[in-house]
Amino acid sequence: MDIRSTIRAILRESLIVEEDIDWSLHELMDDIKMEQMSAFHQAMMDEQPNDAEKKHLKARQEWNVVDFSMIKRQWEEYMKWGKVLPRYEKSIEHIEKIFTENLLKVTLNTELAGHTGVSPEEEWMEFFDGMEPEEERERMVKYMCEYFPDWIMEGGQWRISDYGLKPLHKLLVQLRKEMDPSKKLPILDKMLNVVHQRSDIASWFVEGGSEALSDLSGMEEEESES
Repeated sequence: MDIRSTIRAILRESLIVEEDIDWSLHELMDDIKMEQMSAFHQAMMDEQPNDAEKKHLKARQEWNVVDFSMIKRQWEEYMKWGKVLPRYEKSIEHIEKIFTENLLKVTLNTELAGHTGVSPEEEWMEFFDGMEPEEERERMVKYMCEYFPDWIMEGGQWRISDYGLKPLHKLLVQLRKEMDPSKKLPILDKMLNVVHQRSDIASWFVEGGSEALSDLSGMEEEESES
């Protein structure tokens, strides 16, 4: 099952009929897949790491997270007014954009690292479709698979997730169907709860990671008690 099939399976489980499927999400996933595979390929060509010489890839996958100050401000204003004020709607759009892109990138990383039913070799064979001779194509595929884990390494761990993706994808489907920023924020909050429970992935979405989200949770609890 490839990335597109994974997303479609989640949509079916969410009881979303074919006519309601967000096809733009599929297109975005295809764009991110090509963008990230091309960026990794370019990094490999630039450095040409070699295990025989004990050289590993130094380049790392480009990654952006949401500033915690932005999250904190939006949540404070929402708790104060009970809605997202018009002047903050662009911030909600920005948070959604970062969350969406990072979730799809983690999904791609997990598959290309060989932690799903997807064959990384087949994905790279498709990427190098048309390369000749065939022996060179096979050599490049092996080369990509061998060094991809270096590229997605951050802080001593790979940016992959074996367990946190499914609930996040279900929430992403809900998020993209909702047009009202005041209804988007509670869905974003649920996504934060998911990554907070998985402290290893929280820092892939929000500056400060799980520790910062603990502060946010404390702020929400205080507000609910007052």
